[in-house]
Amino acid sequence: EVVVGKRPNGSPIVTRRTAPTQAAARKLRSDLNSAKNQGTLTQQSLTTVAEFGRHWAREVIVHSVKPATASGYEWNLKTYVYPYLGKKRIAELKYLDITEWLNSLLLTHLSTSTINAARQVLGQLCKQAVRVGILGTNPVPLTYKVKKAIGEKTQVRPSWVREEAIEALSCSRGTEMDLFIHLSVLMGLRLGETLGLQWQYVDFEKRILEIRYTLKDERRETSTGKGVVQLKLQEPKTKASIRKLEISETLFDAFERHKMYQSVRKMSAGDKWKESGMVFTSSIGTAVYQSNFRPYFYKFLNQHGIRRIRIHDMRHTYGTLAIESGSPLEAVSQ
Repeated sequence: EVVVGKRPNGSPIVTRRTAPTQAAARKLRSDLNSAKNQGTLTQQSLTTVAEFGRHWAREVIVHSVKPATASGYEWNLKTYVYPYLGKKRIAELKYLDITEWLNSLLLTHLSTSTINAARQVLGQLCKQAVRVGILGTNPVPLTYKVKKAIGEKTQVRPSWVREEAIEALSCSRGTEMDLFIHLSVLMGLRLGETLGLQWQYVDFEKRILEIRYTLKDERRETSTGKGVVQLKLQEPKTKASIRKLEISETLFDAFERHKMYQSVRKMSAGDKWKESGMVFTSSIGTAVYQSNFRPYFYKFLNQHGIRRIRIHDMRHTYGTLAIESGSPLEAVSQ
């Protein structure tokens, strides 16, 4: 047996091998020590990529990133890694395995960004396996990121120009998208920040809107292996994202119309209404899933003949219009 590392509590991590004779055992021990010095010695482990991945996402990485991020990593592994490498022992993972896996993903016509994101998560998983002595070296950095092919389609769209933004704002008045589009175009809020707004942080007297939380769709895998999506209200990624913004006259009017719209919804729901304190709600008062909200946004664009862009592209629209109107670049960035 040879010590290959130490646990956080200081106890040794030992790997063992068996030989039929004393002479063979001495040679085996010499070979093991040589492999240890070269950094290629690992524990004997039957742990599969899927088993180690679940352990890493639920018990290791969850302590250093936000729960939504950890669940996103697990979803990424379950969707793009486990179907190809999940049953393979992680201690036996090699460069060729990663290369073949990447080539398999390319054949499915996934976007370059999706494949590279999956590669990055697998790289972090293998890094942990190296850290605990199960894997000798991380094979993922030996491969290259996938390069975007010429002519590859992208979801990113040019932001709206001034006339298109004005048209979207005008068409939204009195509709379900009224306040949402005003907040996105006039304030540049992210989707999670908008859906995470709570009435208690909207001060109509001082005309101040406080961004305190972001609402995320958190993907999780249950003990039975079934994937579920839960809503998670959490603080933004950075402290700078927690901020107070002035409510303009135009935005104030949009808030007033939205309050009226929500009151009508509450009356229609009757006893089914659940008071959540959220600015944006479902038809029964509960918080809204991002995945459920997007189709309504695109339906609105189609109904009014407005050029389709992603919801996040409205944030780019805000930045572009602010700069065009003479706002300092640094101020817009902040």
